[in-house]
Amino acid sequence: MDKERKADGDRQTELVRRAQQKDVDAFTELYERFSKELYQSACYYLHNRQDAEDVVSETVMAAWTQLASLREPEKFRSWLFKILSNRCKTKQRQYLEKPLELREDFSDLAEERASDVAGCLDVRAAFRKLVEADRMILVLSVLEGYTTKEVAEMLDMNHATVRSRKSRALERLAELLA
Repeated sequence: MDKERKADGDRQTELVRRAQQKDVDAFTELYERFSKELYQSACYYLHNRQDAEDVVSETVMAAWTQLASLREPEKFRSWLFKILSNRCKTKQRQYLEKPLELREDFSDLAEERASDVAGCLDVRAAFRKLVEADRMILVLSVLEGYTTKEVAEMLDMNHATVRSRKSRALERLAELLA
């Protein structure tokens, strides 16, 4: 299994290096690898499919135009999700500037990933009661499987802060569900 992960990581690093040289096919393959994860994370974060699609598009465009500035190609995934996180935060600020709108229901997303924490209505309601940063930490770590270190890099936070916020957020969810 470790050999497979290393080979996949090596392949990803090679794709990034090629994409940095403006190889569109390499960038397309990178997009195909991460598009579903990007979209799901944006949906969990924003609770609105159209906004999630917009943010993912913005993220991909920003990644393409800024790819040459990525100094460590092996950290592409973290870098990409940091861009997504920043775009989601910007979109959240826009929500605050306009009147509240009803968010759409994610019942079909729950069907797609029935094992996800957000699949249960009670859990989803409790999840929405968490503060924005804690929701993003849980989405990236629990639902998407990133390590605490990777989440810290993506969200530009201290590793220990992410670990403690994740722990407190999980405790808060347990309280809300009790």
